[in-house]
Order: sequence, then C-alpha cells, then structure tokens
Amino acid sequence: MAQGQSAFSLPAENPSYDIEVCAPNYQCQTMHLETSGGQRIDETISLTPLQQQPATIQFIEQPKITVSENDSVISVAVVERTGRFDNAISVHYETSDGTAIAPHDYTPTNGTLNWEPGNQQAKPIEISIPDDTDFEPSDKTFKLTLTLSNPTSDTILGLHQIEVTIQDDDEPKPGRFQFSSTHYSVNESGVAELTVSRVDGHYGDVSVTYTSSNGTANAGSDYSRAEGRLFWFNGESQPQTFYVPIHSDHLTEGNETFTLTLSNPTGSANLGPATAVTIIDVPPPSPPPVLKHGKLLFANANHRINENGGIITFEVARIEGSDGEVSVEVNATADSTATLNRDFHIEGNPRLNWADGDSSPKPLTLVINDDQDWEGNETVALRLVNATGGATIGEPQQTQLTIVDNEQAPLPPQPPIINHGKLQFSAAAIKPINEGEGAITLEVNRVNGNDGSVSVEIIATADSTATLDSDFYLKTRHPLQWTDGDSNAKTLTLTILDDLTPEPAEKIILRLFSSMGDTILGEPNRVELTIIDNDEPRGTFAFYEHVYKVSAEQSLVPITITREEGSYGEVSVNWVASNGAQGTLSWQNGENQPKSVDIPTHHSSDFFTVMLSNATGGASLGVLNQAVLMIEPMPVTLVETETIVETITIVEKPPGTLQFPFSAY
Repeated sequence: MAQGQSAFSLPAENPSYDIEVCAPNYQCQTMHLETSGGQRIDETISLTPLQQQPATIQFIEQPKITVSENDSVISVAVVERTGRFDNAISVHYETSDGTAIAPHDYTPTNGTLNWEPGNQQAKPIEISIPDDTDFEPSDKTFKLTLTLSNPTSDTILGLHQIEVTIQDDDEPKPGRFQFSSTHYSVNESGVAELTVSRVDGHYGDVSVTYTSSNGTANAGSDYSRAEGRLFWFNGESQPQTFYVPIHSDHLTEGNETFTLTLSNPTGSANLGPATAVTIIDVPPPSPPPVLKHGKLLFANANHRINENGGIITFEVARIEGSDGEVSVEVNATADSTATLNRDFHIEGNPRLNWADGDSSPKPLTLVINDDQDWEGNETVALRLVNATGGATIGEPQQTQLTIVDNEQAPLPPQPPIINHGKLQFSAAAIKPINEGEGAITLEVNRVNGNDGSVSVEIIATADSTATLDSDFYLKTRHPLQWTDGDSNAKTLTLTILDDLTPEPAEKIILRLFSSMGDTILGEPNRVELTIIDNDEPRGTFAFYEHVYKVSAEQSLVPITITREEGSYGEVSVNWVASNGAQGTLSWQNGENQPKSVDIPTHHSSDFFTVMLSNATGGASLGVLNQAVLMIEPMPVTLVETETIVETITIVEKPPGTLQFPFSAY
C-alpha cells in the first residue's frame, strides 16, 4: 500500500467532486467526495501497485463498425492503453481484404503505435475510403488487426481485431454504349476495326446490336455487310471489337463511306451516336521499275605465281547492270591443296562491295607465303559465293591459282629392307637307313635373313615308294615356325617302322612347302632317304599245277601246294574249294617241302575250283594261287549171261568241250 498525504481546496458551489488519486507505480483510483459547507474533509484511499495489473492495448470500438463510401478519410478506430503505464509499449496495425478489395474499395493501411512510459493517451487509426460511382448491390468489409511489437509479460491485447463495413452510396447504372470514335478510316483491301465501349456504369447484364448501312460505299462490292450483337455481363465494362472486311475493286473512284449504327440495347442501357467509316481509295500500284543488279564474276580464269612471288591480285567484275548496292564473298574452296593462312592469306576483307551505280571491277589481293618446306606445286581454288542485293553470280564463278614451289624436292624415302631369309634342308640326301634302326632327325635352316615370322610344312611327295604311316612316321606334322629375329635351325623327327614283310629298298622323298607369301624356299628344299629292308624271305605259296584231271570214280583228289622263295619263320595258308571243302596248311621255320591235301569230289559237277588265301607269318601268295579240278566221266562195261541174251544199245555221250572256268587270272 502506498502512504502519503495531500491537501487541496475545492470550490464550495458544487455539492460533490470526483477526484482521481495517482501515485508512481500505482494504479490510479477515483475518490468521490461530498462537500458539507466548507468543512474540512479527511479521506483515506488505498492504491494498488501497478505491477499487479498488466498493461492492456485494445480497440475502444465494438468488433464491428460501419462507414459510408463517401466518408473519404475516416478515423475508423481508436486504440487505448489501460492498466499499468510505467513501461513503453508498441503495437502494429494492418488492414486485410474481406469482400472489400484494396485499393479499389479502401486504401490499404499499416503502421505502428507507440506509448512512452507514463503515456495513457488513446491513439486513432485513419483509413481512406475512395468514393467511386459504381453501384455495388451489397456492402463490403475489410478487417483491421492489432499485433504487439516486442511484447512482454506485462502487456496483453484486448479487442485486437475489428471488422469495418463500407456502405455503398451509388445508384445502379447499366451504362451507355458508344463507338470509341465517331469516324474511322481504312484503306481498300484492309479491315475496319471498330470498338464499342460501355461507359457511365456497368450494372447488370446488357447487350447491343450493331448494323452497317450504305453511304457512297455499297455492301458486297465495297465492303462486307456487318451485323451482330455484343454482350457484357454484370460488372463488365471493357470495350468490345468487331471487324468489317473492305474490298478492293481496282477502280479509281475516290473515297467512299458507310455508316455503323448501335440499336436495341438491353438492361436499360443507353445508346451513343452512330459512326462513319471512310474507305480510302487505293489506285492500282504502278509496275515497279526493272532493276538490273548485275552479274558478278572473275575477270580471269587461272593464274600462276612462284612461291616467292609475293602478292597477286584478282579482279571481280560487275556486268549487265549496276542498280543497287551489291556484294559477294570470295572463299577458298576445299579443292585447294594450298592451306589458307599457312601457304597464303587474303589481304583485307574477302567480301567485295559495289555501291548503287558502281560497275567498276573490284580487286582481291592474295599474299603468298614463302616457306622453306618442299611441298610441290599447290593450288588455290577461289569461288564467288553469297551474292547480296539481288546480284547473281556469273561465269567464271571460280578461278584457280597455281603456286609453284621453289624448294628442291627431297629424295623419296627408301623403304626398309626386309629380309625374311630362306628355308632349306641342311642336306639334300641322307645315307640309307636300315628298316629297324628307329628314328632319324632332319634339320631345316633359316639362312640369309630373319625378319618377320615365317613357317614351312614338310610333305612326303608322290614320288616316294615308302608309305607314310606304314613304312615311316612323321612325328611332327604341323608347320615349322620361326618368329621375328629367329634364325635357329628347326628339327623334324622321322621314325622308320619295322615290318615283317620282305620288300625291296624303298625311298622317302620329303619336300618343303609354304603357303605364306613372305616365305622363300632355298636349296635344297627336297631331301631323299632310302630304307633298306631287314626281313628274311618268308616264301610264297602256290599250287603245283594249275589244272587237275580226276576220274569220276575218285572220291578224294590229292593237290600239292608249294612254299618257294624262302623258308624263314612259321607260316600258314588257307585253302577253300568251290564245292565247300576247306582247310589250312602250315610250315615250320626252315621248312619248304611241298604239302598235299586231299580234296573230296562228292556233290561236284564237271569241275570245281580251289583257291589259296590268308598267307600268314610274312609269307605271300604266288601266281598259281588258284587251281581247277576237271572230273572225267565213268566208263560203261557189257555183261553176257547164259540164260538171257539181250541187246543193249549204248549211246555214247559226246566228249564235250574243255574250257577254263575263268577268262582271266
């Protein structure tokens, strides 16, 4: 509680007084005093400390207020500060749209209100309301909002938002229709563009009809008849446009006019005056003058210059006309063997220009660069391109310059000498080898060079009497190969096969063969080897005779088979007869005596054959390895008896024909 005393005098004419008692940091209180005839009055009042009551910022007005559209600038709100006032306070205010839209319906406003310590004065907020002439069927609203700036716990907001309603003061006006101009002008072959505006109001949905009418201009021949209707919705006032095409009759007849009129307005709208359209007569155009811009071409076709000749100038001529400004560009084409900016360069601008009326030749200068490199003669092909101003390019369109080289031609580069060498056997002949001596190694050399990779194959020729894989075997059958730089000898192993058959000496002839184009065969490229047989003769089997004659009374026929020309080893041979009989005869080592075999003759016809086959042990069949057995007929005997005598006539069969069973053996 605050304690203190204060004395003051009051006029006696009033029966009572309300006195506001304040003290620093305390809330003010109002004290009511009743006077009693000038008597001294002693009263005591208690003040509440301000720290117990926070400061309050709020609108004084109600949450909703109403203003008129014609109020112009109005104080729409008053902000008061209550409670404690020993501190500084700031509050921000700002408007926001509702159905009222700023700035058309009101001026948007914002700002800050400030109170210093001890200041309790209320502060107004003023907002401008524009007064338009548009009728708006309903009132519009916007909002005004307070926001504390840097609020503290000692300050609060009370009523901090109010809604302001703007009352419209205008009468509804549908407006008036009128052309944007009372007169239009348009050239023949053009299009008249006419605009109708809605002014002095835009309330309600409205429309209007436009119609053309003839004046000195006639619809159909001078212009297209125009008639139509334009529409505006409520609130719309933007101008609307329609078009009237104008015809060209190619006649000189002076300017002509026609009229456009507005009629039949709806929505109580009013009409403005009609408008006139003047068609400006456009006489037929005069034919344009014939211009001759000319042809651009090289004055000379070809040129020559030494490489140290310096500069050379070409001339480009303009012929057959000089009207207008023209130009042409000179390019070095891809056909040139000389290089631009290395062997030559164009001095100045490569585009040549002629003024109107100018037909003089224009020079183009080339500077030849004299280098120290021999390049041979080179050519520069120049071509005229991209003519402008209506000029054309004539012939010759291209010219050629030959630059004669003045350096000594270098000797042509010599190709590197590549020597692949020669491939050959180390010897042309090899001493004879016995059949049982096993393998022999042949050597192939690379001589007189070792560049690159080469290869060679070794083949047995058809001249060989020895048979591959029967009498001998090549261990290596793939080609012999040498890599680049390799000149070492390559070997080939030849294996001699040992058979059991006696045979004369046989030859192996080997030859080098190569399908590679870089391989060269030297000498000798052919080698010969003789194989000496190491087998004892095993003998040959043969019949002793070729034809055997036997009597039909004989049931067994002895036939002799011989072993000749050798008796080494155990051998045997099979025999088989055409009547089904067969057998085998064998000889021991060293045995060569003939052997006989009895062949049965039953079931035989006049003759049958016997053949030898399957000689074993290295023996072979001789020339007589087949025999023929001829069976002679049985004789007839006459018998005489004592009691019976009969005459028997015996008819002797003809002896028949003897022949070989085969035509060849």
